[in-house]
Amino acid sequence: MQKLAKDRGLPFPYLHDETQEVAHAYGAERTPEVFLFDSDRKLRYHGAPDDNHDVTQASEPYLRNALDAVLAGN
Repeated sequence: MQKLAKDRGLPFPYLHDETQEVAHAYGAERTPEVFLFDSDRKLRYHGAPDDNHDVTQASEPYLRNALDAVLAGN
């Protein structure tokens, strides 16, 4: 993951949860599952990134909608 993050220039921290302790603490149930926190570290969205596991078939961008709402102050 360190190489991937460096190669792709990912500007955010990530967590390698080898034991899945953190995932279970937040109530994660499937993969992929998104947890969106605001700048105060308050959980603002928990769910799927979109409405289809095949990104090319997705029609409802749940995570994008949540990001837009948080950035708009909603």
